[in-house]
Order: sequence, then structure tokens, then C-alpha cells
Amino acid sequence: KYQLETAEQCLRFANCAVDFQGRQLSILLRALQGTPTHDRLAWWLDVRSCRRRPQVPWEQLPVAKVFVKADEFDDLATKALLSRIRWALAAHRLWPADAFRTLDSDGSGGLTRGELP
Repeated sequence: KYQLETAEQCLRFANCAVDFQGRQLSILLRALQGTPTHDRLAWWLDVRSCRRRPQVPWEQLPVAKVFVKADEFDDLATKALLSRIRWALAAHRLWPADAFRTLDSDGSGGLTRGELP
């Protein structure tokens, strides 16, 4: 199943699809991680220029992540932190807004490093 998904995302990339979702982008990044980002972009722009599709600047498209990230591991620390925060909120049975109000001890409407446990 994973190989099928990988092949599908690679073919969508070759077809100059632009509407990739999070999981699809991760699969595509894993498949392309051996190719330098500048080579990916140059190839994709060349192929896209041959198609009769709106030539929207690539920076504005969801597929742009493939051209600026070398691999899928850039977001790993962020995803791990978000998972840990969700787990802690669930363990304490708190809504995010309630946790924020509790942590914002000076009432500034923002959290400083000192206010985080």
C-alpha cells in the first residue's frame, strides 16, 4: 500500500499537480529526498511550462514545500512538540484556551519562556 501511495504521489508530481495535502507531501518528500531541491524545482518548472494550466507562482502553491525542504524530517521536532502538548492537555483535561489562561500569569495575552513550565 505504501509503495502504491508513493508511486501515486510521484506521478502526480510529474503531472505538475499542485494540491498536495500533508501526508501526500510527506510521502513525496521521502521519495524525492535524494534529489537536490534546486533540481526538483528546475525540472518541475520546465514540465509545468509545457502545460496549459494557470502559471501561478510556485511559492504560492502547496507543492512549494517540496522545493524548499530537503527531506521530511525538518518538521519532526515541531510535530513531536505538538503531540506532546496535545497529550499533556488531554492528560489534564484542559482545553487549549484554559491552559493558555492558566499559563499567562501576567495577563499580557502572550506567553513568555518564563511562563512555560
